[in-house]
Amino acid sequence: PQRAASFVADAVAPTVLAVTLNLNSTPAYMTVQFSETVNASSLNMAALWIQTASSTASSTGLLQFTGIEAVTADSTQLVIQLTAADTNALKNLTQIHNES
Repeated sequence: PQRAASFVADAVAPTVLAVTLNLNSTPAYMTVQFSETVNASSLNMAALWIQTASSTASSTGLLQFTGIEAVTADSTQLVIQLTAADTNALKNLTQIHNES
């Protein structure tokens, strides 16, 4: 096998392109589409919030996730199994349903 002559680190962070929630399945899950492949093991759910479209400050989110049960392998699309606590909290947020 040949070795790489040089290595250039990726200096651009991935961006979220789309998010889909499925609260009707058991377990509930969220699919997140990114602009580039992400390391699934580095996902920090506590940094993710669900917020209204009219909210401009990230700290004013309706719900801050508490954790995950499982996540798919490294990819541009991660499927994240939500905790029971986060699932129940999301189901109780009427603002999400009213803004859809």
